[in-house]
Amino acid sequence: MSFRMLLRRGLWEMSSFLGAPGRRWMWNDQFRHGHWDYLRADRRQRVIELVEELAEGGRIVELACGEGVLISAINPEVYDSYLGIDISDVALEAAVKKTQELGLFRCRFKQLDIANWPGDSELSLIILEECLYYLNAAQQRQLLSICLNSLSPSGAVIVTLYSRTRHEQTIETCKQFYPATVDVPDGDYVYLVLRAGSSRMAVTGA
Repeated sequence: MSFRMLLRRGLWEMSSFLGAPGRRWMWNDQFRHGHWDYLRADRRQRVIELVEELAEGGRIVELACGEGVLISAINPEVYDSYLGIDISDVALEAAVKKTQELGLFRCRFKQLDIANWPGDSELSLIILEECLYYLNAAQQRQLLSICLNSLSPSGAVIVTLYSRTRHEQTIETCKQFYPATVDVPDGDYVYLVLRAGSSRMAVTGA
């Protein structure tokens, strides 16, 4: 297992035992010391393609947006507005600076633990890139329920996971809420496209 995967696994396991203040400190420390700098050069093109395909000129919310690396790579003509949410103040400072330098003035950022996101309405796209597995099973179901209530009728959720074998249960939870999930193959890496209209579950029961 690579160092990056070990780091992700360790953070994933630690996060389940920390409250919001502890998680905030942990992620600030990670970004402050540059542990996620490699993402700037290690951007998966398929994620960019999916975002640009599914944004539909509407409103995007990215949960656990980090330093805004993804939205900085997206064609701004494909969306009307973007809100990035992350627990780390350090990451968000970098995200604001980067998007301002690029002239992406329709981008906003908010500091919040994604487990406490209250949702929104009429969103075209919600992005959960490499973050859903940091939540426990109950939190995952709650967040997927909130996402479902936040989408426009044609809206979608993108979920990415670095390992199909390690996050099989998270994948199954997604498919329970969105039975018509599109699973885009890429070896052990996982791209899921979840559609609002495909769900048969009552979101109030999450």
